[in-house]
Amino acid sequence: MKRLGIFFFYEKNGDVDDFITYYLADLNKNLTELVVVCNGKLSEQGRAAFSQFTDNIIVRENKGLDVWAYKTALDSYGWAKLSEFDEIVMTNSTLMGPVRPLKEMFDAMWENQDLDFWGLSIHHGAKSNPFNRRRFVQNHELQAYWDNMPMIESYTDSVQRYEAVFTKQFEDKGFKWDVYVKTDDLKDFTDYPLLVCPTLLLREKK
Repeated sequence: MKRLGIFFFYEKNGDVDDFITYYLADLNKNLTELVVVCNGKLSEQGRAAFSQFTDNIIVRENKGLDVWAYKTALDSYGWAKLSEFDEIVMTNSTLMGPVRPLKEMFDAMWENQDLDFWGLSIHHGAKSNPFNRRRFVQNHELQAYWDNMPMIESYTDSVQRYEAVFTKQFEDKGFKWDVYVKTDDLKDFTDYPLLVCPTLLLREKK
């Protein structure tokens, strides 16, 4: 199984804090390759920090938010090369952890052979086979989605054109998805369990 990781990073001064290298050290154990995309500045300290995990570091203009950082990484590989991977993991630096080995999550989701793509958790307000999972990466619908992605000018753009619609858009095309952290029992309490009750998720839902 081949898994590509795309890590998006932005920090005003370009410095990489320890919580980021702590995360990447565990994440990288589960990847075949890692590419880091930095919007804006990357300091010497930051480059040294990322170089522990990969030589593939892209520094680009701070434009298009995380969506265009991911697109830049995808474009740098091209779809022929990307189609060799079973999974592509898109993640960023707006998190801390892990508090448990990420291998538990990756193994659990890889064993679900009925999925085309998956995520860590779900936002309930968005109404909307592992060995064959690369069919999603190879699918022309996904490729066209990224090839034709308009420039993201604001956070609202990012949510409306990517974050809030991606899952529903590809579900409607017949692709199967799921999340690792199940929060259906919290839907009546909040649309956004990850934001509103993170301690509960850590304590009761791994």
